[in-house]
Amino acid sequence: MHFFYLDEAGCNGANLAPGQEPIFILGGVSVKDQGWVKTTEVFEKTVREYFNPDPVPDNFELHSFELLSPNGEGPFHGHDRGKRNKLALDLLGILAERSHHVHYIAIDKSKLANTGKGDESPIFNSRIPYLLGFNYLITYIEHRVKNNLGHTARGITIVDKKDMYDDDIAKLIRFRRFETKKSQRIKWLVEFSYPIDSQKHPLIQLSDLVVFCTKKFLELDTG
Repeated sequence: MHFFYLDEAGCNGANLAPGQEPIFILGGVSVKDQGWVKTTEVFEKTVREYFNPDPVPDNFELHSFELLSPNGEGPFHGHDRGKRNKLALDLLGILAERSHHVHYIAIDKSKLANTGKGDESPIFNSRIPYLLGFNYLITYIEHRVKNNLGHTARGITIVDKKDMYDDDIAKLIRFRRFETKKSQRIKWLVEFSYPIDSQKHPLIQLSDLVVFCTKKFLELDTG
């Protein structure tokens, strides 16, 4: 079994005016079922070492915008920028150390606004980046599990709960599993969109860091 974690960055609902966040990202990390426990342990050890000799704050949850804001916010308020950067790099280094993969889709909001009509899909508004990105990623993940991970492999997507899209995602999933033509049906993902509390799951927090940094890189790359 392979777990595919999903988190988003730059999400403004149906608003495609770029403002300060011209890029939307949906993505995260993927791990084998026998690997997530060790990765969680390494993640938590890295966080403990960052706060040492103080204890990790109660109810701590890694939010990348707090960690990497100019002056630090939340539990990172006033912390040295170099120290915070090192924590981000150490956490991202876990992916290489543990041989995990990253998956994402990036959507330029202004380009979607200029080209998307919204009615391209019979089941969701394709001018909403989150829904468009989710539909793309389950297609990609289905293809990867089927063609790259072995004939006995199966996948599960685990998402940071997004209440505003719960109903839309449920309809999209049913359509992709049962109602679309057979060649486009999802079969190798045995479960979809299992929502979890990100505070209780470090791999969602690590996915948050991945998509946040990816979004920032692409914003710089596109000017």
